[in-house]
Amino acid sequence: MKKSTLFGLAMLGAGAGLFLHLLFGPLDGDLKREAQKEIELAQKFLDSHSQRTTSINALLKKYPKLKEVPAVEEDLAFLRRETRRIEQIRPLVKSLKEGLEEDSGLNEGNFRDQMVSLQLTVDATGILLGVYREEALKTPLTNTHATAAEGRIKTAAEWFDNPQKALKTLEAKWAQLDPKNILDTMDTDRRQLVGRFVDNARLASGLKTRLDRVANLVSDAETSLKRLRENASKPSLPFGTQAMRLNTNLIAIEKGYADWQNLMREVPKDIDKLLVDMEDDNGRFKHKYRTITDGQAVESGWQTVSRTEYLKHEKHLGMTIYSKPAGTLPEDATETAGPPGYNYVGNSRYGRWVDRGGSRFWEFYGRYRLMQDLFWGVGGYRPIYYHDYRGYRSSIRRRSSYFGGKKQYGTAAAVKSNRYKNSSYASRQRERTRYSSSKYSGSKRSGGYRSSRYRSSSFGGGGK
Repeated sequence: MKKSTLFGLAMLGAGAGLFLHLLFGPLDGDLKREAQKEIELAQKFLDSHSQRTTSINALLKKYPKLKEVPAVEEDLAFLRRETRRIEQIRPLVKSLKEGLEEDSGLNEGNFRDQMVSLQLTVDATGILLGVYREEALKTPLTNTHATAAEGRIKTAAEWFDNPQKALKTLEAKWAQLDPKNILDTMDTDRRQLVGRFVDNARLASGLKTRLDRVANLVSDAETSLKRLRENASKPSLPFGTQAMRLNTNLIAIEKGYADWQNLMREVPKDIDKLLVDMEDDNGRFKHKYRTITDGQAVESGWQTVSRTEYLKHEKHLGMTIYSKPAGTLPEDATETAGPPGYNYVGNSRYGRWVDRGGSRFWEFYGRYRLMQDLFWGVGGYRPIYYHDYRGYRSSIRRRSSYFGGKKQYGTAAAVKSNRYKNSSYASRQRERTRYSSSKYSGSKRSGGYRSSRYRSSSFGGGGK
């Protein structure tokens, strides 16, 4: 594979930092250890796939009609896609092993290319199967999409093998879940929450939609359970299909109720997420956040983000990238970057407009002073005038970031402010400024990668 092609693949996939290391790092024991690690991870995928294939083929041979169950058909189609990915990994592993076993005559360039090809293919397979590099290296490949598909196929086989036993299992699940009680609880929660935020029609509509969705699942499950009881003595395809449908509905009801409980905790709260630091460490992109919930702030540590997410918010240091006032649903939160606190302006729950001296500005109620200090810093709040608010709302409607009427918000302003001058991002910017103005910045010594045809890429932070 050509290096230019590999660069294109790395831009699309994960692992840009390792990719750069492989192309430009020293060929020593470290590279061989990296190769062994890649082979180890790839071998996990190969071994788990082999075991899974053997197990499922045995079931399909014993119960040929399993293939006719719609849900099983979907799982088998997924596993076929897994097989195609696995078959791409196998020759790459073989080639790398052969390269490591050679005592002499190793072609360094080809070896590095093979390493990158294997890494990208394994990462793509991991995304398909629902498992990622870090966790796959630490634990066995469990709880993935593939093993879940295998489990559903095995469960379906039970329904053909012993329908009476399968029915008892499903009845026990039904009794333990108690769907009718779930619906009663959800309806009570809905009424209470709508009563607290009576002026929010979108909230009332959204809660009703969620409740109706779960109610439809319960109704469908009841129908399936009734039919299963009528046909429990007939180990036929219809029985297997109904059992699969009931099991799927019970899982969906359980998940729907868990989501509902999370929603009940989240809707009554003000939740804001501010980007307070960011870092591009040789292609490993990181963010730090401050999350403010009902006047309580929690600072996160460094969190790895994708290159796309990093570039999306590169101009938003110090800004709010998620804001949800109390009484609103997550889908109604504002996820377009804007100045801290602006999403609460114009909401009568939090303050009021004041006309004074020919100007109109926003005044927060006293009980929100703590939240105000967390947004702007103690004593840092300045009146938000109506024309700024209109500019903000206009930008949000266009889903365009708002940096203030005088561009006083965002990364460019934050790195010059006292509040963010010690951030990792601001420190790196100062270092780059000092380096670019030094006597070495234009020398051949600094040329190398900096002046290569890859200079415009984002690897190593050189492309910003």
